[in-house]
Amino acid sequence: MESSRWIEALRTTASSTWRLTREFRSRLVELVFSELLVRSGLVEHQADVVIRARCGLSIDCASVAVADRLLANVEQLCVCVVMVSNCLSLRPIPHVCIRHKLQPVAPIFDPLKLLTFNRCFSPNEFEPAATHLLEILKTQGWYFMRQDNPNNSVLANANYLRVIDFMRTKRADGYAVMAASMVDDRVIYTNDLYSSARVIVPAHQMTDPRSFDNRALWRDSWDYHEQLYSLLHRDKFIGEFYHKIRRVDGSFAGVWADFYFVEDHLGIPMRIVVSRPDNWELLPEPNPTRSAA
Repeated sequence: MESSRWIEALRTTASSTWRLTREFRSRLVELVFSELLVRSGLVEHQADVVIRARCGLSIDCASVAVADRLLANVEQLCVCVVMVSNCLSLRPIPHVCIRHKLQPVAPIFDPLKLLTFNRCFSPNEFEPAATHLLEILKTQGWYFMRQDNPNNSVLANANYLRVIDFMRTKRADGYAVMAASMVDDRVIYTNDLYSSARVIVPAHQMTDPRSFDNRALWRDSWDYHEQLYSLLHRDKFIGEFYHKIRRVDGSFAGVWADFYFVEDHLGIPMRIVVSRPDNWELLPEPNPTRSAA
């Protein structure tokens, strides 16, 4: 099978160097992206499209109906484009052209600009494509990412697919996981073990974590927050970091968690918080600061 031959050749090449030739990079994107379109339901058969990847991405459609289907689901198409470049550790694809009989059927567009920024952080948008890509690459016998090493800072330069797989593995091992922006503390992802009980978060906010004001939890323990940021930027990993938070109901709590730093998660730095569901405790109110005499 041609795709298997290319994947195997690329895997062998990548074992000694990550500076892949332009031809290999282009062919990899073409093979993986065409299969991703099928698995995502955007096209029925790989023969429905011909993918050409050079500086951008050209999708030649076998019929007008195929082109219309892609345009009707253009946001999902953009998600697939962004995922391919990110998960294969390649540069972002700057533009996409949908064509029929070599003629454009729509204006050329930038997939990153077309996607609304907030939607980029919705697990419902990206997780299906990540699942399909993971299956494609593992089926081909090659998982395109740097090999793990004993240093937990390995996630610092991980791509999106590696990060998602890491969080899923931790959930399977029974850990509560939360991911948050290192820019504004916005919650990007939580799993079902990150119970609302530990921070008293309303159920609807746990369903849509982006609506939750994560920074407010640190309002009475900002020194812990600053220490966390300083250590994460320096060491990329902090194990069993004990910190205190002000829960939504006003009570005070202490939490133990491992923190992992991700340098670039869809354009922003991010931290992943991993802990056992019961690794927290209620605390008495801190002593108020005495005013100077």
